[in-house]
Amino acid sequence: IEITSRDAEALGYALSHYPQCTALYLKHLTLPTSTLNVLVNELLFLKTIVSIDFSHNRFPDQSSVDSICNLLRRTETLEELKFNSCQLTANAAAA
Repeated sequence: IEITSRDAEALGYALSHYPQCTALYLKHLTLPTSTLNVLVNELLFLKTIVSIDFSHNRFPDQSSVDSICNLLRRTETLEELKFNSCQLTANAAAA
């Protein structure tokens, strides 16, 4: 399933009205870099999300990895991120 930037904005809006949601399962999606950037920006404002599962997604370029790292640096509530089978390497995350 490919998620667009508009979908990411809609998800952020919907979740802002559903504070009971503490975990997101975003597995097996196609997340273009532009969509991932919008999604990360939306997630930064959601203070109730403590767990996100990105498993089985591909992050196509360094900008995608940078977006995820930005989420980790700027959020105070996020406790768990999962990246099973995402083909990420330590070199990409450290860059």
